[in-house]
Amino acid sequence: SAAGYLLDKELKFLKGAVDAPERPLCAIVGGAKVSTKIPVIESLIEKCDTILLGGGMIFTFYKAMGYEIGSSLVEDDIVGLAGDLMKK
Repeated sequence: SAAGYLLDKELKFLKGAVDAPERPLCAIVGGAKVSTKIPVIESLIEKCDTILLGGGMIFTFYKAMGYEIGSSLVEDDIVGLAGDLMKK
């Protein structure tokens, strides 16, 4: 079995979307742990106009912003990095 025309077409589209995206470009990232998404977020910061964060990871960013988060999930060892990422 070999890759066909449709796969080639999809790959060319994705390459163009990443290398020369239409603007504005917004990414949505979610999940529970920021630590597993750091490389993705760092890469997106350089490519996107806006990044929207959701899921449990948002509480680490809220804490970095000084918000009270109660007993919500937070990665205390990542709070400083979260603050640095928001400054970029």
